[in-house]
Amino acid sequence: MTAQCTEKYKEIQRLLPAHFKILDYVLAGYGPAQIAKLVDRTKERIGYIIMSPIFQSELARRRSKLEKMQDEREVLHIDSARKHLEEHALEAAEAQTSMLGEEDPNLRLKSSKEILDRVFGKSDEGGNVTNVTVLNAQQIDNLRLTLEHLGEPAV
Repeated sequence: MTAQCTEKYKEIQRLLPAHFKILDYVLAGYGPAQIAKLVDRTKERIGYIIMSPIFQSELARRRSKLEKMQDEREVLHIDSARKHLEEHALEAAEAQTSMLGEEDPNLRLKSSKEILDRVFGKSDEGGNVTNVTVLNAQQIDNLRLTLEHLGEPAV
């Protein structure tokens, strides 16, 4: 056999159940030598399997799917935290405003400043007001799409 024919012979044509097990090990962070010991194959054979186009394609598909699932989990955690804070926002505002009636003038001043900062924005030493805008993930995605549609560079 020629070298080119030998290389083609070693390239896998389709993924078998054993290849999917190797794929799971790769996704778990195992290297070719470790995988070879686990599946009782040579390191070279594992290398051929891992480097094959069909394996690389499936690996990329699975990694993309895992990244998407991770992103969705992160969004769910953020949404959950936001909902929790929104549920307690009124209670927190009431606690802050109730401090306006305290006898201690420093406490009243601090409470007043916190309330005004949240309503009108914080000011720096020079008296310049900086308004804070909080965007959620959907709003950021919409902003990116709008910028791309306008031909502006996305941030």
